[in-house]
Amino acid sequence: MGGLLTPDRWRKIEELYQAAKNCAPCERAALLDGVDLDIRARVERMLEIESSGGLLDQSPINLLADATQTVIARGTQLGPYRIEARLGAGGMGEVFRARDTRLNRMVALKVSKTRFRERFEREARAIAALNHPNVCTLYDVGPNCLVMELLDGSTLSEEIRTGRIAPDLAANYGAQIAAALNEAHGQGIVHRDLKPANVMLTRHGVKVLDFGLAKTPFEDGITQSDVVMGTLAYMAPEQIKGCGTDARTDLFALGLVLYEMVAGKLPVPGASLGQMLAAGTQVSLDPPGKARSEPEFRLNALTLRLLRPEPDRRPQSAAEVREELLGLGGSRGQRRAMKPALAAAIAFLLALAVAALSFYNSHAARPWPEVSRVSLITTFSGSEATPAVSADGASVAFSWTGEEGTHRDIYVTGTDGVEQPHRLTHDTSADTLDLFPAWSPDGRQIAFVRMHGAASGEIMVLPSPGGGERKLREVRALRFAASSWLTWTPDGQQIMFASASLESGRSTLYELRLADGSMRTLTSPPSGVIGDASPAIAPDGLTLAYLRWSSPGVSTLLVQKLGKGGEFVGAPTGVPAGLGETMSVAWANNHRLLFSGGQRVMEWEAGAPPRRIYLSGSRIVGLAVAGRDAKGTPRLVVAQSPEVAARVWTIPLRRPGLAGGPPVFFSRLGNDSRNPDLSPDGKHLVFVSSRTGNPELWIADAKGDGVRQLTSLGLKSLGVPRWSPDSRQVAFFARTDKEPQIYVIDSTQDRSVPRMLTEEVPGCNIPTWSRDGRFVYCSRKIDGETRLYRVPVANGGSGQTEMERWFEGKEARETSDGRVLYIKNDRPGLFSRSLAGDPNANPEERLVDDITGPIGYFAPVAQGIYYTGQDSFGNYTALRFFDYALRQSVDVASKVTTGNINSLAVTPDGRSLLYTQVPGREANLTLLQF
Repeated sequence: MGGLLTPDRWRKIEELYQAAKNCAPCERAALLDGVDLDIRARVERMLEIESSGGLLDQSPINLLADATQTVIARGTQLGPYRIEARLGAGGMGEVFRARDTRLNRMVALKVSKTRFRERFEREARAIAALNHPNVCTLYDVGPNCLVMELLDGSTLSEEIRTGRIAPDLAANYGAQIAAALNEAHGQGIVHRDLKPANVMLTRHGVKVLDFGLAKTPFEDGITQSDVVMGTLAYMAPEQIKGCGTDARTDLFALGLVLYEMVAGKLPVPGASLGQMLAAGTQVSLDPPGKARSEPEFRLNALTLRLLRPEPDRRPQSAAEVREELLGLGGSRGQRRAMKPALAAAIAFLLALAVAALSFYNSHAARPWPEVSRVSLITTFSGSEATPAVSADGASVAFSWTGEEGTHRDIYVTGTDGVEQPHRLTHDTSADTLDLFPAWSPDGRQIAFVRMHGAASGEIMVLPSPGGGERKLREVRALRFAASSWLTWTPDGQQIMFASASLESGRSTLYELRLADGSMRTLTSPPSGVIGDASPAIAPDGLTLAYLRWSSPGVSTLLVQKLGKGGEFVGAPTGVPAGLGETMSVAWANNHRLLFSGGQRVMEWEAGAPPRRIYLSGSRIVGLAVAGRDAKGTPRLVVAQSPEVAARVWTIPLRRPGLAGGPPVFFSRLGNDSRNPDLSPDGKHLVFVSSRTGNPELWIADAKGDGVRQLTSLGLKSLGVPRWSPDSRQVAFFARTDKEPQIYVIDSTQDRSVPRMLTEEVPGCNIPTWSRDGRFVYCSRKIDGETRLYRVPVANGGSGQTEMERWFEGKEARETSDGRVLYIKNDRPGLFSRSLAGDPNANPEERLVDDITGPIGYFAPVAQGIYYTGQDSFGNYTALRFFDYALRQSVDVASKVTTGNINSLAVTPDGRSLLYTQVPGREANLTLLQF
């Protein structure tokens, strides 16, 4: 197809296409007779696409191989996508605005020429591996076609063409770009073509685009010789020389982007800085902007560091660059200088005002200043967790696996991030973890918890420089998230700690008197909660804050007044945190309480609502007050962990217990997908996703196509969907304000309303169906004991539920013939019990030992049981299969992730195993200065 496609020719093509589409096929030849051959060929090709079922199914875009522009008219239906407008074109193809007719949402349809198929496939794999607010979201993939998030905004290059960007705004944009790069680098992906044209500015923030040249873990590089590997003006010297690329290559490009934003031009306009450096040319760069303030000076310095020729001399991670940039974007514009006399007068008046306020209201809430500096204390491999700061603010103790990554111990380093960490504990037993350090008030000792396996441990203490350890007492712990476990009282005479009560099984707060080893119980967690943890006592010893966990993901922050003898005075006060899950608690002074939840640090004072004082791009999993600097400015240490998304993966099975290939990411479900379950008829799949903000049920066909939202409840806790035997209903648990309950929803109807099946106190969890569909099994925890119950489906939803109490357990699944029940409880191992006669009278049999997880960690089939093998701490070791005939377990897939594997499901034909993979979190310690 040749010829220049002018607007008039395009209009003619579209008119003829619409006319031909609306007439009978036998009349089309007469309609097109005598029409320009190029126009006729394009119209006929469009009609061929229409009749073949659409772009995504039949790959009709081979016409792009020798066409300057794609001929896809408005209104053309490409699979489920209806073209509405052409947005732009490039050397590889074009981008269209389209409507997804299934979900009634607008998308961007990116279509390539056939010869760029490899690049599109690379981009699809790269974006599918990422889940980050600063990376454009991939919805669907077709042959030579990507269906992506439709972005409303302009590119950074368009913004730069309108003029220089203010330094603080440039730092803000740069921090978001660095956040996207950090997510990519964490997945082993190097962008290799970062430039302003590939950065979109939207009302929701910065979006990084075009991963078509990315270096990914799936393949080592581009093999096509005619593909330009990046844009020369933004290439790093090592990229040009072909010496290999890594994360620091992208950071060089980020330095050029920062330079261009601030200066309005590249460092050497009309030439490639990377090419000059690769050739050995000595280049002296001017700073990108005039430094009228300290933040602008630091931005210039960071930009020039990013542009160093040697990768080893640049910042070594995007996370480090992001943290520096976050500390530079606080002030917009410049203040005009005051005359000295006026400045002195204002200073005097301010001093008087401050003195008056201090005299009349010494406890009044004063807002925290803006964060002035964010600096990394640790950047080690692995996870540096549970930070605690010494009373003088100079040292931070934390738990870390060390460079070898083999054993978690207690380390100490300076809060300035300069000195190397000093290892304090050296227990090398395979089943121990050293966690939750806490400094004594005088700074001479550090107490910590040494866990032995998942449920038991001991409180230890040792001198802060290191040395002989001393055991104080044993503790029993429940496995739920906590960033601190114990604290010293201000006088240094007692230690408050959490331990599971022998009577109730709930985590309870206790106080240990160090002089004589005596103990007293501090809290009595009510039935229906997991327990209390994370005690934090105010400096004057008169107020205690702690967390009460109602489920592994939901906690309440409580504040308790104390008498002079440490006794409780009155009932605790609940802090309106409004975050769902509070992780860390610390006192800034006797009246101001700090806590973290999600990506925020909040402060609260009695009589006032909580206020945010810091927002991070990562999840905050630890918080400690680092005192004040020489100027009296407060400082905090936080442990920050990048957000990770659960994803559904699948393994092909050759026969039961034998994999037919490596695990494959189930990309059609997208990122943030978990808890998959397949309908018994093999036609549909249900899963959980929080992609709309709250966890909801989503449904798709067995291949992952036709994804649609099944529930719209807007709750903070929902999960474990399970299909009924007739493949029509889905049971799941959801938590409203108080208790989790079991619900059932009809999957065959649009906008179906869930029906509450249980209405119990304590609530019900983890549903599974009986094989006849008449009952749903669930579990309830009462007085520290978790037992299975059986609920009749027909009678649910009408007042108090008719429930039949069975035996100890958290999750139960019947075999395909309904004769045996497999049970998981709090004890290690998986058990079975015959359902013949009276099940309570039948003995239980332990089938496997190496499983501790409670939810979805096993999936029975006719020949055996697939399960997640775990060590004594509950860490994933391998996907395994217990063979009934051989009475032994074999590995289906060895360890492939540092995270967790759960929610196993097997397709009805037994040919695929699905599971949820949650990548392991890493965390670094960061110092916040205000």
